[in-house]
Amino acid sequence: MAQKCADCGRELSFWEGLFSSSRKLCPACKEALREKVEQYMQKLKEAGSDRYLTAAEEWGLSVLQQNLGLSDEDLREAQRMLANLRRWTKEANLAAYAQRLQQAGADNYLTPEEEAELNSLREELGLTDEDLAPTRPYLERLRRFTALKDGRLPVLHADILLKKGETCHFEVPCELMEEVTRTRYTGGSQGVSFRIAKGVYYRVGGFQGKPVRETYNEVTDRGTLYITNKRIIFVGAKKNVTYPLGSIVNFVKYKDAVQFQKENETAPRYFLIRSRDSIDEIGLILSHLAG
Repeated sequence: MAQKCADCGRELSFWEGLFSSSRKLCPACKEALREKVEQYMQKLKEAGSDRYLTAAEEWGLSVLQQNLGLSDEDLREAQRMLANLRRWTKEANLAAYAQRLQQAGADNYLTPEEEAELNSLREELGLTDEDLAPTRPYLERLRRFTALKDGRLPVLHADILLKKGETCHFEVPCELMEEVTRTRYTGGSQGVSFRIAKGVYYRVGGFQGKPVRETYNEVTDRGTLYITNKRIIFVGAKKNVTYPLGSIVNFVKYKDAVQFQKENETAPRYFLIRSRDSIDEIGLILSHLAG
């Protein structure tokens, strides 16, 4: 049975049917299809000359495809180009959102107006939750700092015994570092033994030397630091340390540690915390509780 052209219905010769693609076309219709595809490709190249595809440009390409009667199969090469353009556009949109988020969070505070602007920008750029997964930790950090600066402290269900009316607001793994003093001896001697007969030795005794006391900081325990509305509590594997909030006269932040100073304290303690954000959060919580 003779095959017919899918577009004009003209009967195809044996060789035309044999070498035609899956969509059977006569030479004239095949040439017309080539011109339509070329027209679409030209429009696509114009739209993607800046490696960015706006919603209006994509809509225009979709309309052009329909008007030209082109299928996705007709536009296989164009579909690859279109996929790359969409990917580059998505990357550009993500970069624009991330930049605006960084600008909004430069002061570690996110106003309602800034958050509303970010939400509008997200909708405008067509970004999904999955798209924004890389920026979510920073956004959540900004929300935490904003809440703390506004005095809205979190309430945690900590695994410690609390007193009546006590609420836990913060917990973080940490290491306890304390001053340790050890004594060593310098200039000592172990003594010397002399053989004076077979099986008989005479020993001249040694002396211990001069004692030298050395003081240095050493990690003495590992555990969790809690902050409540009444106390600062360290629960470690070997010991527990408690500071009533009213007894603290100063709070010192270091790059990787915090120190709570009490009046007349002779042996300072340092709590090593690996997260700089956690150190800053402790400062904000204490400033609110102290006020």
